[in-house]
Amino acid sequence: MELLLLTIVIILQLVLIFLILQREYQLLPEGLGFRQHSQLAPPTAQKPSASSKNLWDNPPPASEELKLTVAEFKDKYDRSEPWDGDFAA
Repeated sequence: MELLLLTIVIILQLVLIFLILQREYQLLPEGLGFRQHSQLAPPTAQKPSASSKNLWDNPPPASEELKLTVAEFKDKYDRSEPWDGDFAA
């Protein structure tokens, strides 16, 4: 009985794969087409502080929310406190 079910499942998977491979995909509905020009906005003047695209060399300034979160974390946890490496309480 198990062999029969396994055979049916394998056959159905092969049929499904065959049907998927035979299908012609349409990325856009009929009537819609690609425009030849870019829809992006024209390039704007870059900020003077963004001289490097590498965020490690030129990180953006921290937001006020991030500054408050870091301050709260530093107040809550003491670095000098010993830690046994176990997260489970």
